[in-house]
Amino acid sequence: MKRPSSKEIISDIRNGNEEVLVYISRKYFPSVRRMLRVRGIHDELTHVIFAETLANVFSELRYRGNDK
Repeated sequence: MKRPSSKEIISDIRNGNEEVLVYISRKYFPSVRRMLRVRGIHDELTHVIFAETLANVFSELRYRGNDK
């Protein structure tokens, strides 16, 4: 997947393109993982927190996308 702009990412999420989640995960998980570890979160939980947060953002953008 090419490097999409923020607008393209949001548009893809609203259109249900789950491939963008793979892109976001690969791009941001390492940084988020480090940030969570610095804040004392056990490494076993970092992927769970990231996945739940990403799922919530995905759901919220899809829901709001339908309000247009």
